[in-house]
Amino acid sequence: MAGDGYYDFTLKQAIRVFSKIRDIKETSKHQRYSYPEEEFEKISEDCFSSAEDSEINLPEEQPKAAEKREMSLPDETPRKLGSLVTDPVEELKTTASQATQKASGWLIYPGTKWCGVGNVAASDDDLGPEEETDKCCRTHDKCRDFISGGETKYNLTNKSSYVSLSCECDNKFYECLRRANTISSNSVGFLYFNFFARKCFSLDYPKKCKKYTMFSKICSEYVADTLTEKIYLWLPPKKYKKL
Repeated sequence: MAGDGYYDFTLKQAIRVFSKIRDIKETSKHQRYSYPEEEFEKISEDCFSSAEDSEINLPEEQPKAAEKREMSLPDETPRKLGSLVTDPVEELKTTASQATQKASGWLIYPGTKWCGVGNVAASDDDLGPEEETDKCCRTHDKCRDFISGGETKYNLTNKSSYVSLSCECDNKFYECLRRANTISSNSVGFLYFNFFARKCFSLDYPKKCKKYTMFSKICSEYVADTLTEKIYLWLPPKKYKKL
């Protein structure tokens, strides 16, 4: 490197100066007077004048070259590095969501994405091969009038662990499945209304007994008491019958 040669050259000049000064001091020990300061200055000028006249210089562009050697990352590097770092909380949420969706898949009626516990649809427009049945289930799932398990609403407490819907929503579901009239729709209707026998709630007149059994005080027939105000009641589900 040019810089190394330059520093070697100046070091040699310095050694020459100090050698001459040392010789002068040794000589001056035997003299009554000290060596004139002008002579020291002249020695220094003579020794270093050759350095000024020499062609050994550091290139002016050397700092620029050093700047060019500085490592610089491309603009897109931070984004690439950022993509490798994942948020543990978000990763856990994603894993839980995938696990829930996989578990729900076992409780969804074959050929549908909305008929069962929850849904496995990617969007509201995502339907399974059993499209007509799935449409009924999708509408039923989106019922806004419901009571969650353990929740109290309208002075009614849902003591079960599943959601109970209004009888209005259940009745629409019932009719939709019957109109579809396919193997899948009738199977879903049988499971929901007959097998699981989901009760619903409705704003209606309270019931009163119309007829008792002959040998006991057990009521065998009820009628609406229209003389009182309507209240929210639990009603048993209909028995599903296909067309």
